[in-house]
Amino acid sequence: MTTETRRGTTGTAGLVYGAAAGGCAGLVLALCGLVLGGSAAAVGALVGAALVVGILAFGAFSVNMIAGVMPAMSFVVALITYAAQSATGLVVLVALHRSGLLDDGTLSRGWLAAAVVASALAWSAGQIVALKRVRMPIYTLPGAGAR
Repeated sequence: MTTETRRGTTGTAGLVYGAAAGGCAGLVLALCGLVLGGSAAAVGALVGAALVVGILAFGAFSVNMIAGVMPAMSFVVALITYAAQSATGLVVLVALHRSGLLDDGTLSRGWLAAAVVASALAWSAGQIVALKRVRMPIYTLPGAGAR
C-alpha cells in the first residue's frame, strides 16, 4: 500500500504557520506596547510585524511557487529571494528613518525593532513546526510500491 503525496503541501503549511506565528507575535507585542508605551509603541510594533510578515510571506510564496514548477532551480531562487528580502527590509527601514516617523514620535524605534526580531523568530518557529508535521518523502526504497 502506498501513500499518495500532495505537491505544494510543505510550502503552503510553512507559509500559513509562519504567517500566523509572526502575526500573532506582532499583535502580542503591539498590545504590550499599547499598555506599556502608548500608541507610538503599538504602531511601531504593528509596522515592524507587518514588515517582517509581508516580506517573508512574499519570499516563501515565491520559492514555493518556483519549487513546484522548476525544482532544480529552487535553491538558486531561494538564495536570490533571501538577498531580495534583506535588501527590501533595509530599504524600508531606511525609508522609515528618513521620513522622520521614527524621530517625531509617530513610531517607536525600540518597539519597531523588537517586533521585527520577535516576528522573525516566531515566523521561523512556525515554519519549523509546519515542517515537522508535514510528511515529506526523502527517498524511495527500491521495490517500494511494486507489490
